[in-house]
This record gives sequence, C-alpha cells and structure tokens, in this order.
Amino acid sequence: MPYASRHWQELRSRDFDAARASGLAARTLAILPVAAVEQHGPHLPLDVDARLLQGVIDAALPLLPEELPLLLLP
Repeated sequence: MPYASRHWQELRSRDFDAARASGLAARTLAILPVAAVEQHGPHLPLDVDARLLQGVIDAALPLLPEELPLLLLP
C-alpha cells in the first residue's frame, strides 16, 4: 500500500512530505465521501445516510488494489 493508511486523517505530516518528495502525492486520488445528516422521521437517527455511506466505503476498500494510491478525506 502506498500510504500507511487510506484515511487522510490518520496520516502524519511526514507521510505527506514523503509522498510529495517521491511523486506519490501527484498520483494520489483523493475521495471525498459526502452524505447528508438530516432527519428522516422520528424513528431514525440523523446519521442514517452517513452510516450507509460508511458501509459502502467499508465494502469497497477491500476490493480496490492495494497499490492504487488513494486517500479518503474526512
């Protein structure tokens, strides 16, 4: 895996410095997952859409090649 983690917020500034110096940063795909936080009715929590999106992310990440340089943004 090009990065220690695929989650941007888990990396340190030295990880970004190394990625920039090696050219990895220029090849990295940044993904911004976006979901609504809204009321769907009194029977559901506000973060239903965010939870569903997290499920999609959790299912998709293992299917992607480890050598694919990508970072999920918070």
